[in-house]
This record gives sequence, structure tokens and C-alpha cells, in this order.
Amino acid sequence: MKRKKGREKEGSQGVARWAIAVLLIALGVILLLADFGAKGIATEALFSFAYGIFGVASYLLPIILIAGGVMVILKRSFVEPLPAAGGGIIILPFLAILGIISERHDIGGDLPPGGALGSFIGGLTSDFFGVAGALVLLLALILLGLIIATDIVALMNRVMGLAKDAGEAMGSVKLPSLPEKEAKEKEEE
Repeated sequence: MKRKKGREKEGSQGVARWAIAVLLIALGVILLLADFGAKGIATEALFSFAYGIFGVASYLLPIILIAGGVMVILKRSFVEPLPAAGGGIIILPFLAILGIISERHDIGGDLPPGGALGSFIGGLTSDFFGVAGALVLLLALILLGLIIATDIVALMNRVMGLAKDAGEAMGSVKLPSLPEKEAKEKEEE
């Protein structure tokens, strides 16, 4: 009897997982079509909604949704948690900078390039730190996100190792001497 309940539970979870995956992929494809100008009341409304909230980051949303759907199907992640967090740390300050710029220069009209999220975060940071302070803080957060996403320490260790190997290889290379230099050396002897 226990086996049957286990199969039923596994089967219902499998169906729910596949249903979520199909919905994520379908929503991602619909948003992708909306990004490329597919005309329709729903696609235009969906794109306007996504752009209104996320601004230019809404162009990444279809890729994220499709990848999320595939990850649900495969039961695994393509991205490690730390680089994904670094990517998120990069996107939010970037939207906030766009929010500050669009607010100060009246760019974007009804739909600012940073979206409502960027305008909110940008407005909040510029209220607390002033525009210059907010820009410094947000740029520092973008650099922090890059450091986290790329694991800069490991990358720099690798680059330094390659530079050391290249230096050792260059040190063992003997260049031919020039005829004039050889003549001067003979004269000195």
C-alpha cells in the first residue's frame, strides 16, 4: 500500500513540475515575441507591464524564464548561486542608475529605462546620499556584483599564474645578437 501512495505523490509532483516548466517556458516565449514587436493586445500589455517594472532589464526576462523552465524540467541549475547573486547585484544598481538619470533628464516619458523598480531604488538612494553619492554607491555595488559573479580572486590568481609562466618562457628564449653589437664586443676585447 505504501508503494502506491509513494507513486501517487511522485506522480503528482512530477505533473506539477512539468506544468510549472511549461508555463515558464511559454511565458518566456510570449515575452520574447513581445520584445520583438509581436502585435497583440495581450503581448503589448505584458511587455508594457514588464518594461514598466523592470525597464531595460525586461529584455532579459524571457531568457531567465525559459532557462528557469528548462531547469525545472532537468531538476538542476545551470548557474551556481554565487554568480547568480552577483548578476542580481549588478542588475539592480544598473536599473537604479537609469532611474536617477531618467528622472534628472526626463528620459523615457511614461516608461523610464530603469522601470518603476529602478526609479524607486534610484530615488531612494539619491534622497539619502544625494545624486553624486548615490551614483558612487551604485557604481560600487555594480563592481561588487562583478567581483562576486566572476570570482575575481580566482580569476586574478589564474591570470598571475599565466603571466608568471609566460615570463619564465620568455626568459629562456635567447635572441640572436645583432652584427654591430658583435663587432663592438670584439673591439672591446
